[in-house]
Amino acid sequence: MSSYRVMNLTLKNGEVVDKLEKLQVNVLENNPVTYVYYNLKKKKVYVGETNGFTRRHNEHLGEPNPKVD
Repeated sequence: MSSYRVMNLTLKNGEVVDKLEKLQVNVLENNPVTYVYYNLKKKKVYVGETNGFTRRHNEHLGEPNPKVD
């Protein structure tokens, strides 16, 4: 059976403001993850899946209408 862990990250201006441990950085860069962006004020939610969150997050930031705001 697979095990799952939840990592809550805070973003400010698209940047992760949390201090991450090496293991957390490794998970975000090199493992499959399901991620949720949400903005409570705007009542917006976006769910995505990727094999490299760090790379995909930066791709989102470069989009004309980024999911991260």
